[in-house]
Amino acid sequence: MTAPNAEAPEAKPSVSSVAREAKDLLLKLQDDILDILTSRFGTVPPGTPDQVSRLTDLASLRSLVIEAATTDSLESFSRSLKHYEAV
Repeated sequence: MTAPNAEAPEAKPSVSSVAREAKDLLLKLQDDILDILTSRFGTVPPGTPDQVSRLTDLASLRSLVIEAATTDSLESFSRSLKHYEAV
């Protein structure tokens, strides 16, 4: 019997819920990159959405969000994107 004031152990998230959260974050970062580029430059080069959607490393996507927000040009961003595709 447990003590009346004892807290129940915190339930651990299921593997599927963790995977779903990771997938949601991945999609959000991919969308953020494209939204930032569109906001800053009015458009994105053809093929860029497909290139971004193929990236699945969260650290790389986070770096590309910063790159999208600070890059001087779409050409410069495209060079950075190619670097991350090669990793």
